Amino acid sequence: MYFDNEEKIVQENERRSENIERNMALSDSQTFDISFFDSKEYERLLLEMAKSKKITEHNPDLKLASRNEIVSAGREFISKVTENINTKMPYINVEANDHIIQDFAYETGDFEIDDCNYLDYARYVLRKSKKIEIIKMPVTFLVGEEKNGWQSTFAHKFDKVSTKLLRKIPFVCCGIELQNENTELSFKTLVHEYTHALVNRHKGIIENYAHNELLSIFMELVAAYEKEENPMLIECAITERLEDIRDAMLLEKCESLQGFIADTKSIYIDSALYAMDLFEMYKSATNKGKKAILNEIKKTLSGERLLEETLSKLDASEERGSQIMRAKVKTYLN
Repeated sequence: MYFDNEEKIVQENERRSENIERNMALSDSQTFDISFFDSKEYERLLLEMAKSKKITEHNPDLKLASRNEIVSAGREFISKVTENINTKMPYINVEANDHIIQDFAYETGDFEIDDCNYLDYARYVLRKSKKIEIIKMPVTFLVGEEKNGWQSTFAHKFDKVSTKLLRKIPFVCCGIELQNENTELSFKTLVHEYTHALVNRHKGIIENYAHNELLSIFMELVAAYEKEENPMLIECAITERLEDIRDAMLLEKCESLQGFIADTKSIYIDSALYAMDLFEMYKSATNKGKKAILNEIKKTLSGERLLEETLSKLDASEERGSQIMRAKVKTYLN
């Protein structure tokens, strides 16, 4: 979206800033630090991205896949990498519970939802949910959507509720939605959303909100890499991710958007830098080393350890990730 005057830019900044604040509250993240974007290494990466040429809307070499094949492949991978950890989470079928606000009102006598009773309402939703294994989470395929996928958290659609309360509400998942683009690589998007669900159930497990996409991007790359039936999948996955990051980076520097705060696009960039470094560690490791890396990551997926502590344990680096990404841009996008 482009704006041609300062007043509109200020208004959009305020809206995006509020969205970031509320999303941070929902995940109970404490900071939003993207200081790497001010570094020389980021400028070098941006320059390489700007010179790149390849644009791939759809890779003709990818085979079509049925919805059942996509879901089966996604479930198989996430089951393998989460072995020996609890993957259950609270789930509620929104369509079957579309009268839940009315039900809450009849049960409590509170017909208005506000700061005074919002936490009670959220806990009521949690009581109405049921715990299910992640691979039993319903997956819906949508048509005509721009995004690839969503992990849907129960929609607490009350914009006036304070962020202080949002930090306290329990997580309840209501399914996963995927774009109706069915190729043999589409399962990586399902893996991406599964990972979001596993992380989101542990509020506060990501301290810096800029890392919100990190594990999901890492897992999608590992999923494509481990799909032995077609070694080309990882190259396609890397190309797609690099193109997404390039578009986000160039938009951040667009003159028409000067003054904009770092928003969701920045989160994808920052997360991808770390994810690329972690993936290169994984790809270069022995089988024993690969297992050790996943075991460290599982400590965050299971809620035992902050993501930032896991990054420190694995010695993950934004700068090294940027250097890796610059090299891959020359290989995959030119």
